[in-house]
Amino acid sequence: LDSLFAALRELQAQQTLARLSSSRTTSGVRVDATAGFLARDSKSGAFTFQYKIAVTNVGDKTVQLIGRHWVMTNSDATVAASVPRNSPGVVGQKPVLHPGQAFEYASGASFDTPQGVICGSFTMVPIMHGRAGETFEAIVGRFHCDATAGAGTAM
Repeated sequence: LDSLFAALRELQAQQTLARLSSSRTTSGVRVDATAGFLARDSKSGAFTFQYKIAVTNVGDKTVQLIGRHWVMTNSDATVAASVPRNSPGVVGQKPVLHPGQAFEYASGASFDTPQGVICGSFTMVPIMHGRAGETFEAIVGRFHCDATAGAGTAM
């Protein structure tokens, strides 16, 4: 019976991780995202989360990440924060990714509610023979931030 309960706990942990993560591939660029709860601000009451992003070039052309777009929504459907489309780079960088290369970074978000949702995209440009091609949006699949997800969800 103990092994059955252990298996059920493991299944629940995997389901929680799936909700707090996303993986989406657009035009040869895979974006993986994972969120974890950090803390609640004692003064403002805001719930603070860290999220980690990995952008991997799984295609056959070199690409450059040149911009980003984010919408962070509280569980009551109000927008907690947004970053306009084509805001430059990420964490001060505009990485060039050759086929098979990845770029990873971590950032944070705050919500007024214990749960929230993050979605967005990265503006990418293919680079062929030293020249930029037509830009496209690599979609960041929707991922949840959940302060009530239980122990072990912080990254």
